Amino acid sequence: YREGSSLNARLIAAVVGVALLLAIAFYLGRASVPTGHAGSAATPATSSGNGATRTENGVPVGYPRSQRGAVSAATNYTRFLGGPLILQPEAARAALTTLAAPEAKDKLLKEFEGNLAGIQNGSQLITNAARGVKVAVGSYPLAYHVNNYSSTVAEVSIWSMAVLAEDGQLAPTQAWDTITVDLEWTNGDWKITSDGTSPGPVPALTQSGPQTKQLPTQLRDYQSYNYATGP
Repeated sequence: YREGSSLNARLIAAVVGVALLLAIAFYLGRASVPTGHAGSAATPATSSGNGATRTENGVPVGYPRSQRGAVSAATNYTRFLGGPLILQPEAARAALTTLAAPEAKDKLLKEFEGNLAGIQNGSQLITNAARGVKVAVGSYPLAYHVNNYSSTVAEVSIWSMAVLAEDGQLAPTQAWDTITVDLEWTNGDWKITSDGTSPGPVPALTQSGPQTKQLPTQLRDYQSYNYATGP
């Protein structure tokens, strides 16, 4: 079961819900928004265990033609395009163009533009981040399932949690989703042809803690782990 046209749809749902709460009473590599734009030059990949051999436009590319390579490509797609790059539209567009299969670029870019508009209209997060407000957006994959694999196409579902927060405005908010990514082997690499998001499963929250709109140290200064994908 797949609902929605893009992995960023979950962020739209989160920020629209938050906007309603604000009106009545008062959410993807690093957690806080980077200060610079990703470059276009190809450089060696810095992530260990992700299967990529280099980076282009700030995202890992160059995966092995194997099941693990397909899983790594799908996982990094959800991490990078569901993370801080959302707050840098030009860098995100360049990254998406790099990761998308040639015949899917126009469709994925159109969906991405609609998602960006939804995020901006729901919360002004992109504008606020550009103004220097500390905004945290992170996408954290937890588990995956290979639905289909061959040497030419693959489909991978990833259970993931997203965290969204804005300093002084929005306490850390979570979203749990299963993201299904379709890929094809083209031009010597795994490329994205489509993605879809279905909600949950959502764990029952039994832990309580202080809630504050100030961006916590863990989202401001801590570094995200790089993820290895399977044995």
